[in-house]
Amino acid sequence: RAGIDRRARRSFHRYMRSARKSRGLFSAIEAAMAGPLAAKPVLTIFGEKNDPLGFQPQWKERFPAARQLVLPDGMHFPMCDDPDFVTAAITRWHREQIDTSTGSGI
Repeated sequence: RAGIDRRARRSFHRYMRSARKSRGLFSAIEAAMAGPLAAKPVLTIFGEKNDPLGFQPQWKERFPAARQLVLPDGMHFPMCDDPDFVTAAITRWHREQIDTSTGSGI
């Protein structure tokens, strides 16, 4: 709690309370991810040392064709740990997955 002041903590709690009450929004997102977004190309990049909630396997389960990269020794923000790695990965993925598409784009 020492990292943020009282006003910021209250804002964070209001945000979380609002998120808990947003079932309609989450249902719409879930439907889009299972429907029109399910066939779109997906790239995930996680730091090796920070996926405590197991998001990589969850994304792979949801999008089996996803390309998943892990930044060795990376933490929560791989783009800060190794911006060149992340930039090269996104550029390469975009060139292979998007530029060669039949015009459907993302």
